[in-house]
Amino acid sequence: MKKERLLELEKFIDQNGLVTIDELCDQFQVSLSTIRRDLDALAAEKSIQKVYGGARSIKNTEEGSFLLKSYEERHSAHALEKQIIAKQAASFIEENDIIFIDTGSSTVPIMDFLRPFHHITVITNSILVLLRGLEYPNLTVVGLPGLVKSKTASLVGASCLEAIEAYNSVLKSFMACSAIDLTHGASNSSLDEFEIKKKIIAYSRMKYLLVDSSKFDHVALKTFAEIRDFDGIITDSVPRQDYVQYCDENQVRLYIASV
Repeated sequence: MKKERLLELEKFIDQNGLVTIDELCDQFQVSLSTIRRDLDALAAEKSIQKVYGGARSIKNTEEGSFLLKSYEERHSAHALEKQIIAKQAASFIEENDIIFIDTGSSTVPIMDFLRPFHHITVITNSILVLLRGLEYPNLTVVGLPGLVKSKTASLVGASCLEAIEAYNSVLKSFMACSAIDLTHGASNSSLDEFEIKKKIIAYSRMKYLLVDSSKFDHVALKTFAEIRDFDGIITDSVPRQDYVQYCDENQVRLYIASV
């Protein structure tokens, strides 16, 4: 009985990418303590990865390169929040969409939630998105050309900008930022990525900013977009009232992703 439940539990986590303990309790109709013991057992076998408040699949990363593992280790802060934000973002994607997935620890995990789709075109300058795209032969994944920027695992440069200009438009873009505040908007610490982000914003019909709550009220090196430039902002907790008011006044939808 327990062995069968563990197999079903692992399968459920793999199918959903990220799940909370409460979701698992409801799904399998067992107690909180039982689920915790089961997750401990699966984590010990390296079948899943435990995160604060839940668990995530490792199917998309266990065969990944050193680069992928190193990136995730360096961007482990607020990992659960970023997964939840990415899951919310993926809910806006539909079959036949052409989407852009930005570099960033909040945007890359969107790939974990694309398994159900079959006719999505993903355009990206993220090496990590390209790596995860190997797990989805049913999707069309387009990598922009450019120079490799190892610190951010991204492709940058003039050829990258020229490639973006070759597209008529991107239906939906999912963008990341280093910081956000009301005065300076969405800003980024990488000059190499700054121009690419600006270009994508200009070529996108629908623009979503994925930002965890720790980045509010901070400013990075260069602003690539004003908050009002986005159709929606996806974060993990309700920001200060002045942010809420600004978004309301500028027709920017504020999405609060939660467990």
